Amino acid sequence: MAVGFVGYAIWRLSEAAFGATGDGKKAGPRAKSLARGLAYFLAGTTVSAMRGSSTSQSSQQESLTAKVMSYSGGRVLVAVVGLVVIGVGVALVVEGWQLKFMRYVRAVPATIARVGHLGRIGTIARGVVFVLIGVEVVSAAWTVDPIKAAGVDGALRTLLQQPYGHVLALLASIALVAFGLYGLAEARYRRV
Repeated sequence: MAVGFVGYAIWRLSEAAFGATGDGKKAGPRAKSLARGLAYFLAGTTVSAMRGSSTSQSSQQESLTAKVMSYSGGRVLVAVVGLVVIGVGVALVVEGWQLKFMRYVRAVPATIARVGHLGRIGTIARGVVFVLIGVEVVSAAWTVDPIKAAGVDGALRTLLQQPYGHVLALLASIALVAFGLYGLAEARYRRV
């Protein structure tokens, strides 16, 4: 997992530096790649876990959030980060619904339809997870409670505490697997 996260982050950061695949040196796609590359700091968490560290992503994020909120204006900064994460999540949901990611996929119509379904389900699920994380971060800033800013595992814990939470978490997991399958399909059928 760590190699995959690092590889993904390097690819996205290289797109930010040299131009995004299919979009050249346009500022918007390059900024999007930069944000995606930076978001994969999860690689460091994965490496820590593989080395036997007991520090989870959740506790690392809680510690960072508490540190930032201790500074003047820190709560505002944390809230802004949460709102940006929510914005990214909403953008992913819209992108998934509109199938914008399919513009580079070239295959026979039946394959395109299947790949589109996987991508739509997976991208919308990714967006929903981002929104949940962003809401947790904004809530942490609002209530001055860094424990609420607990990343993906915290968002999933919140989901599990809802009525039918286990069913919702299972559906979210299946949808994220669909996104992984879409990624494999895109690697096979992507044309620039």
